Amino acid sequence: MKKRIWTHIVFDCYGCRTDFDELVPREVQSGIVRLIREKGLVPVGEMLHEFPSPGAFTSAILLAESHVTIHTWPEERYVSIDIFVCNMSRDFSGDAEAIGTHIVGLFSPEKTEKSILYR
Repeated sequence: MKKRIWTHIVFDCYGCRTDFDELVPREVQSGIVRLIREKGLVPVGEMLHEFPSPGAFTSAILLAESHVTIHTWPEERYVSIDIFVCNMSRDFSGDAEAIGTHIVGLFSPEKTEKSILYR
């Protein structure tokens, strides 16, 4: 089997039941950075933009291995999660899926669609 060099995973979360009014984006991002470190990936930068609507934010965590991004649309009860990792030193595919699954759990969606592309 050919080695998976890059793994790109997108989670589309519909009907999110989280209470967006109570959501603290900075805390969400900090928790995800901790999890990323626990999985052995290396965060090298973070960006967070909060929109006027409660719980609406875009988070980008840059990794030495690529990135993790989250975009929320509370008014649509929708969240998009994008994780891209390169697997040069080790295969991070499983870790990327675990990080994504953890983030999905934070938003308690009624329906999740997951797309994986191995490059």
